[in-house]
Formats: sequence, structure tokens, C-alpha cells
Amino acid sequence: MLMIILQNQGPGNARNEGIRFAYQNRCPFVLFLDSDDFAPPNRLEITRRIFSKNKNAGVVYSTFEVIDEYGIKTEKDQILPSILEIIQQHSDNPPQGKSVWRRIAIETGYVNLTSATSVRTELAYMYPFTNERVSEDFYTWLIYSASGWEFEYTGEVIVKYRIPRNTGSRTRDKLGGKHIFNMLKSIVDVRGFQYALDLAYENGEIENRDKKELMIEFCKKRAESMKLDNENEIALDYYRRAYDLDAVFTKKIGFEI
Repeated sequence: MLMIILQNQGPGNARNEGIRFAYQNRCPFVLFLDSDDFAPPNRLEITRRIFSKNKNAGVVYSTFEVIDEYGIKTEKDQILPSILEIIQQHSDNPPQGKSVWRRIAIETGYVNLTSATSVRTELAYMYPFTNERVSEDFYTWLIYSASGWEFEYTGEVIVKYRIPRNTGSRTRDKLGGKHIFNMLKSIVDVRGFQYALDLAYENGEIENRDKKELMIEFCKKRAESMKLDNENEIALDYYRRAYDLDAVFTKKIGFEI
């Protein structure tokens, strides 16, 4: 059955509608694909095979290549640093298995593009996307992993991710530009990571004393990513947040702007 959902309440809300439909119709998993992106025909077959083989996998994701508004591949030197950071992780050592939330929060940063991500329906239904129009996906990936499910990466699929050359990200433009986008993203990211810490603590994965150190490491990684995007003001805010948690530890790990 094919269902087209028309929504104007943000991507997270639209995905949640699709997830509810899948859950009500007992679909075992969902494949996300934004309207301007492309996935190869074998994506469904490969995803089904991976989920069938690994019963502990809650998320399957793959890499992607950037294309422009005309479907032409974007050269590496023309891709945003924050996007290149994601693609590089796929070539080096893509996060997999349990506790992926820790790696993507304090080591690799965002790694799984929504249009290249598939999720078991039961997991997606239990932890819906937040309604914010920015970073709602990163927030959700942290929660999926912290709830105890495994992530699995496949190199068999390459999704095409569309970013117009002249206008850049449509979401950034709608929210008032890159700086406003990153400010809002930082708020959502911190809240998502705090939720992940709480889930991991409830599951017995971490101790309460670990929360502060992990939050500081998270702030360090986010500050580095913001600096790559020339957002020094936001990077400084992350530094101050970490310093307020533990000034001595912050200096010990060499956290400075």
C-alpha cells in the first residue's frame, strides 16, 4: 500500500504520522526518505535482509553522495564541512553495534542521514521524533541507541542527498539562515543528549557519576563541529557550558577555543 502524507508541521511530525501508519498496519520496519532525495531500488531488499539477520538491530543506515538541484554530483571541495564530516566517518569507521549514541555524541558527530536510515517500527513508535524543525533526527538517533538497540551500517546502499548549490539547505533558509539554524540545533542537541544520558542510566549502561563527564565530552565535540562551520560564538557557548560543569576537568582534557 502507498500512502502520501501532506504535512506542514515539520519533518518530525510527518515522519511520526508515517510511523503510526506502519505500526497500525504491523509493518516490521520503516525506511525514511525525504521528498528531494533519492534511494536505489535495492534499498528495501538490503534493509530487510539485515534486519532479518540481526534481531538486535534497531537501525540500519548507509552512506550518501551529495547532488545539486539538477541531480548532478557535487564535488568534494564544494560540500559543506559539516556534511563532509559525516561522509568521512562512513569511510573511516562508521559507528555500529550498541551504545552508538556515545560515539556519535562525543566522537564522530552526526553520521546517519535521515534519508539513508531505516528503523524497526516498534522502536520508532516507542520513541517518536521531536517536533522541532531542526536536528529532530540527531535527537532521535541518540534516543534509539540509548534505549538499548544496535545500529548497523551497510556500504551496499548509496543514497543521493540533494543540496541546491545556490540556496543551500532549505531548512536553514526557512529558519533565518545558518546562524539561527545552528543556535536552535544546539538547544535540541543538548536536550537530546541529556535524554540519552537518562535512558542509559535507567538501563544500567552508565552510572550517575558518568553523566557530567560525558556531557563535557559532548560539549567538546559539538564545539569542534561548530568551529568547522565558522560558528565561534556557539562554540564558545559550548565551552562555557562545559566549564560550568567542571572547570578542572575541562582544562584537563584540553578543551579550549
